[in-house]
Amino acid sequence: MKPPSLIIAAFAILLSSCSNPPAGSKPDQAMPKALQNDEKISDVISIKRMGYGNLIQELYDDAVSKDPELEKLEKELAAFNEVKGDSLTKVERFKAKSVEFYSSGSNLSETIADSTLRKKISAILEASNKQYQSKTNKLTRLSKFIEQNEADIKDYHTMLKLMVTLPVIEKYQNQQLLEVTKTANGIAKSAERLKGNTKSLADKFERARK
Repeated sequence: MKPPSLIIAAFAILLSSCSNPPAGSKPDQAMPKALQNDEKISDVISIKRMGYGNLIQELYDDAVSKDPELEKLEKELAAFNEVKGDSLTKVERFKAKSVEFYSSGSNLSETIADSTLRKKISAILEASNKQYQSKTNKLTRLSKFIEQNEADIKDYHTMLKLMVTLPVIEKYQNQQLLEVTKTANGIAKSAERLKGNTKSLADKFERARK
């Protein structure tokens, strides 16, 4: 019977040979780099411990680099987000100035000692604020419209990423399933043999103890 150390060493060599491509083989150039089997065992263990990165985003980025339509859309989205940010900042600043004024005006009017004058000023401020709200109804509707469209864009963009990358991962599955099943089968058989050898030694030393 082989010593335990030799059995473990042989099992480690089997694992290494199963996880690495044969010498001289080349990764599938048509397959995105994120799906190519070029990881080391230590890299795979590290990924499992930390959790996988955003594989969908990596696959989508790869598809964008190869598809002019997707690339154009991504540029349009980036340009829109940049312009939108600057434009909405102006809108929000405009609204904030008015809100700040009426809030400060209301607080300031409370410092007026004459109750009649205080009520008069408060009424003037309230009327002006209502007039402002009326004048900015369209602006408020536009802000809500933009917000809803942003949410829709985000949803459809997510859907697009999934629809673009699903065929890629399905192709990968179809290409790799047979090979990885063979690998798993080899490891399973080796594990079964190793279990038997380990049990035999355990039983042997148990009998020797009696």
